[in-house]
Amino acid sequence: MIWLLENENMKKKKSISVGFNQEGLPYIPIKKNTHLTFKISENNKSIQIIGNKRGLKLIAKALLGVAETERIDDYHIHLDDLYDINEENKEFIIYRQKKEE
Repeated sequence: MIWLLENENMKKKKSISVGFNQEGLPYIPIKKNTHLTFKISENNKSIQIIGNKRGLKLIAKALLGVAETERIDDYHIHLDDLYDINEENKEFIIYRQKKEE
């Protein structure tokens, strides 16, 4: 699966691909020195996702992988458990709803 970001005014195109294993689950290898974390504002109205280039690509692939998985149950992944990506030990869960809204 390839996700393409494109606009008529853009000169460059970037694609993101995600591999899937035999069970239809996303397989996203991680590269060294990947960092990703988040902050929630004091008024709980905004979330800031902070990461280096590798970390931001990881979350993009994880989002795409969860969205496109063949699993129909309430599939989710814990980025913090799968990958040692944040020094703050915060939980980072991407969850796919069972029903399409």
